Amino acid sequence: METADMPVRLLDDIVWDGEALLVTGATENGRVACRVPLSTIHKPHPYSDAISREIKLKRQDIVEGLAPFLIAKLSEATTDETLELFPWEVYSGPAPGSSNVRPALATVRASGPSIKRGGVQDPDGR
Repeated sequence: METADMPVRLLDDIVWDGEALLVTGATENGRVACRVPLSTIHKPHPYSDAISREIKLKRQDIVEGLAPFLIAKLSEATTDETLELFPWEVYSGPAPGSSNVRPALATVRASGPSIKRGGVQDPDGR
């Protein structure tokens, strides 16, 4: 998992210890470890209720989803330091260093009978 124009590369040795994912990154200063606790793993929507077995199986996908936040955190670290990615450091919206903008949600209007007080009416009000 490498990100262009960033001095940090996440390594593939990701360990789930039952309480946190342990991720190692290669930085300009050397290797740095980052601990991602369960509360942080539960922050992004697809994993908001993931159980231990799912986390162990999907740990690579979870780290890929958190990669921009991990890279931002690890880029400020010194060698042989263990950091922790906290839930409040992970947010929805464009990731650090990303120019991606979330698309607006569209409103969809369905036609057909609607339920109102007094029974069902069709869209023409009959």
